[in-house]
Amino acid sequence: MPVYEDDMTHWLWDNAQRYQWWLEIRFRAAKTPGMRYVGDTNIRIRVTYGEWPVTIAYLGTRWHADERAVISFLEALEEDGLITRRKNGLVTVISVCGFEKYCFNMQNNGKAPLPEGSVDIEYEMQNPEHDTPLGCISDETQIEKHYATRSDTADETQSRTRPYLHKRKEIKELLIDGKREREKDFLEKLKKSESTLEGMAMSLHCELSDLLAVADDFSNATITTEDWHPTFSAFKKHFLNWARMRIKNQKMKYPKRINPQEAISQMRYAAEGRLHPIADLTKIDAYKQFFLGCAKKVCPGYVVRDDQRKILNDIVHWALKDYHGNLDPDRGLLLWGDIGTGKSTLLRVVRQFCNEVHPPRDGMRYWFRMTNVIDICAEFSDESRDGGYYALQTYITSSRQAFDELGSETIPTGRWGNFENVMQYVLQRRYDLRDNQFTHATTNLSLQQLSQVYSPRIYDRCKEMHNFILPLVTILIINLIHILRRTNSVLLEKL
Repeated sequence: MPVYEDDMTHWLWDNAQRYQWWLEIRFRAAKTPGMRYVGDTNIRIRVTYGEWPVTIAYLGTRWHADERAVISFLEALEEDGLITRRKNGLVTVISVCGFEKYCFNMQNNGKAPLPEGSVDIEYEMQNPEHDTPLGCISDETQIEKHYATRSDTADETQSRTRPYLHKRKEIKELLIDGKREREKDFLEKLKKSESTLEGMAMSLHCELSDLLAVADDFSNATITTEDWHPTFSAFKKHFLNWARMRIKNQKMKYPKRINPQEAISQMRYAAEGRLHPIADLTKIDAYKQFFLGCAKKVCPGYVVRDDQRKILNDIVHWALKDYHGNLDPDRGLLLWGDIGTGKSTLLRVVRQFCNEVHPPRDGMRYWFRMTNVIDICAEFSDESRDGGYYALQTYITSSRQAFDELGSETIPTGRWGNFENVMQYVLQRRYDLRDNQFTHATTNLSLQQLSQVYSPRIYDRCKEMHNFILPLVTILIINLIHILRRTNSVLLEKL
């Protein structure tokens, strides 16, 4: 099967995966007419020269691609005049246009071309009525000359193709070297990003040293298998999923034995933490000023309104783990308010303040990831193998996670004809793991609307996981509405 220099200027050449698909179609096309099996089924179908009977589902499984991507690829080939297709029920018969040029010494009838002056012995013996007498092919010298000519033609074609194949091999090696260097750069960039590694370690419930230990193994594995990543974001996502499976397998293979003394000391540590805050509450005014400084870092134009002072005071006591305050330090925060009241900004300020105030634990500072629920639903609807429930595991198992704009997502979210209330599912799963996790959220929905959108059961779960914080400006408006309604009802009664 020759490879021509024109291929290097074709659009398929720039995409190694698509070019590999195109080569497989050429390799698997029928060299001779006859019966062929369809994919990996027991269905047989008669094909002619240059045809390959398959199903779209078989190609999707074989090429590890979405069926719509396969159909789009075949349509592109058909538009370029490289193939034609015909349907036979669920079977798609792909016919390669000009297939004879992709084969050595092959014609459209699937037989070897003969040199000038030579005779097709097989054809003459099967068709004695042909004009050429059989006597002319009985000469052994002519037969030897015929086969020698065929051998010379094949050697000549291969000698012309060999330099091009060698050149193509050198180009491929250069491309692979470039991709290998890019993977190494991604690894070094990941090691230097402490915040990214800390977030991954919290999500996987492991030590930072354990995560760094498997990073080199991941890089070596991807380089060996040539599983390249186009962007650093794709590299991080693949590494997080790979590390999760690797650490999980290690824990299953070498389960950690419970040390009674260590367990007792951890229980005492937790009990002492409930009795003693992480800071000296006699200096609470200084911490409030420090909180304001963190707010200035996150939002330089941040201004504390008078109606927010009580809320911020409760949040500072919560962040310092004051169990005598108005908020429970063992629960997360759910900030509720109208559009533009600064819920997301306030949650970022809380994250910055806790990162500065909380002492490091297991070598990591306090941090949590903040993700818009619309992005989470988009990851769920991704039709590749990285989408679906697999994409939600990161948000379910993360030790600290914040969901921004809860209730603004599309409900339900569809994927391959299946529909799911994504955030209802995530919140339920996080409730099951609530003993070792913190969940924060912001929303524009009222408490009654949350109950309607995510069912009363999830609303009840949220009350156990969160401290509900309602901005006073919103509360004053609600109270004013109630007062106006009562006043109007009294006036109507008098009238």
